[in-house]
Amino acid sequence: MNKKIFLFLILSVISKNLLHEEYNHMGSKKILTKQNEVIDKVIKTNISFDEYINNLPFKEDMINLSESEIHSTPELVLRSAELIAKIQVDAQKNKKLRIDALSFFKKCVENQRVLSSIRAICLNKLYILIPKWKLAMPLDASHISDEIERLAFHTRF
Repeated sequence: MNKKIFLFLILSVISKNLLHEEYNHMGSKKILTKQNEVIDKVIKTNISFDEYINNLPFKEDMINLSESEIHSTPELVLRSAELIAKIQVDAQKNKKLRIDALSFFKKCVENQRVLSSIRAICLNKLYILIPKWKLAMPLDASHISDEIERLAFHTRF
């Protein structure tokens, strides 16, 4: 599947109605449960987003995927995309949250443990939101691979 289409699907297919499937593999279910709690907390309260960076899927989390998750977009990736979208929406509505949102996206991009597809989405958010919101957020380019940059530039959400 084309990476651009894959990233588009991650954000397009998000729906709470799709997030009820149980998983056989305990590692994946544990991660998903943790993400559900985090997203519910973000939805209910507008607190600093930075603390949620560790709730994004890390590369090592992919080892715990079940057989069925390997052949589709894993639920933990979908939930992360939902979290990213929620952070953007909240910050769009409340200007006081914008610096926190940009900081979250920056930490997401610079954290090399986070999945590359999620990092690319975060970088894309920075490319779009920094000029839109007229705010500055310096990035450490040494943490951004050519692949992530290419995915971010070619992704439009």
